[in-house]
Amino acid sequence: GSVRYEPSQLTALLDPRAVVVLFVGRFTAVKRTALLVRAHARARTALGHPLPLVIWGGATGEWEGEHPADAVAKSPWSSEVYLAGWRGHRHLAHALASVDLLAVPSVAESFGLVYVEAMAMGVPPIACDAAGPPTFIDADPASPERAGWLVPPDDETALVDALIAAVSDAPERKLRGANGRA
Repeated sequence: GSVRYEPSQLTALLDPRAVVVLFVGRFTAVKRTALLVRAHARARTALGHPLPLVIWGGATGEWEGEHPADAVAKSPWSSEVYLAGWRGHRHLAHALASVDLLAVPSVAESFGLVYVEAMAMGVPPIACDAAGPPTFIDADPASPERAGWLVPPDDETALVDALIAAVSDAPERKLRGANGRA
């Protein structure tokens, strides 16, 4: 099936206080999409203003573990999580141009092209401090070249903290986005 949103359901995306977060990927267990949905709910509660999360991915009939739609249905902020479905790679630049932050807490990316694509568009990523991403995402808060945030694998609280930090500090998000693009 598919999900359709009425214009009245898109208000979180249009709120001027909103920072739009994008997840891109397949719905495989290593991507930890349900973990992101839970972290989103906790961050949204702490922030007190809209935090739209757009989940882009999931080929028809393909998922492992808890389906993201089921995780969204359990969220107290399900009205701010949008299931965009599977989209072709040619549309990714348009999606990245429309968001403020990428969050893909995958625990087993040998490289992670989506992070590089986001960085090329000036969108700072939140990724796991495992496998490929730490080899090219400088997340050291003292580094002048910091370009994203890294969290320990499967650490929901650290992911919540990274979301809150990224969303709450527009100048830092802009700096990390510019550094990633460079």
